[in-house]
Amino acid sequence: MVHVEWSRDCPLNIIISNWSSCDDSFNDLLGVASMCGCWWHSLDIWRMRFPSLECVKIFGVQTSDNPLFLTSQCTPALKHLILWNQSRISQLEVASKLNIGEFHWSACGSGSELLSSLLPCQQLRKLVLYGSCGSGDQWLGPQSIHLPALISLTLNLFDPQPALACMVVPNLNYLRCSCPSHCGGWVHVFEGFPDTFTNVQHICLVDPNLNNVPFKLTEVDARAVSMACSGVHHLELPIGDMPIFFNQNSPVDYWLHLKCLTLEGLRVREIPHDLIQWLDGRKSMEQSLLWLKLSEFCVPEGMSNGDMLESCGNCDSLRIFIDEGFEG
Repeated sequence: MVHVEWSRDCPLNIIISNWSSCDDSFNDLLGVASMCGCWWHSLDIWRMRFPSLECVKIFGVQTSDNPLFLTSQCTPALKHLILWNQSRISQLEVASKLNIGEFHWSACGSGSELLSSLLPCQQLRKLVLYGSCGSGDQWLGPQSIHLPALISLTLNLFDPQPALACMVVPNLNYLRCSCPSHCGGWVHVFEGFPDTFTNVQHICLVDPNLNNVPFKLTEVDARAVSMACSGVHHLELPIGDMPIFFNQNSPVDYWLHLKCLTLEGLRVREIPHDLIQWLDGRKSMEQSLLWLKLSEFCVPEGMSNGDMLESCGNCDSLRIFIDEGFEG
């Protein structure tokens, strides 16, 4: 049932209630309503049910802490949910069939409550948590949230360590993690989890120095990562992290099945000497070739591909793939 209240120059107040959608009729309804979108003042949705709805994506439109139309009663078939640019996300009551959840918020306290509410989602395969989590957040105890189907996890949090500590993810294959400068480096994030993420084959470490804040990483940080994720096949690194991973006692050598490196932000003739030495060492020991993917690689204007490859040192120990074009 739709009520539209409109009086001369006053904006529209649109209320949609008691709608059970089994076909495209709701899409038709929204199409009609959007024609007068410039006059919208408010949109209220009450007691609506979408039994076949599988995907909801909300970008930049503020919802309540727990949107009623996203509960398991209203959307029992929901499998893919994106809530992006929200001020706060707390106790979601989504369907247990949820496969993909991507969440971005700005208010402290949302991360711990959101993660706790996802415990019934035992079919969850991909999870993205992006937002602020302060020291006052009340996280659940260690290994208290079991997500057995999760294979992809992205954490871009104020401090990702509490989130990692409370999760049990035995089948995790891909892990993308940020390390803000205030939280103490990768050793703070991973030190308490030796051999915890043994099935992670692809790990992406996000630059902790996005705001150009001086931040010193050491070999201890790299070793904490390699000990926690012992089965890595594909490693993604920003330029700031490269020196601690490639040296005489390289923590990367702990990954016996490493097949691919993705290096972000390299510049021509600024490739770390330790990296070149490490690659030459692999060649001398007749180890298998690596795929090297250069992301956001900066090439000066006028430089040829031959000059670019020469600047990479001895390329016999790897195959090179350039991503995202050349900058210069």
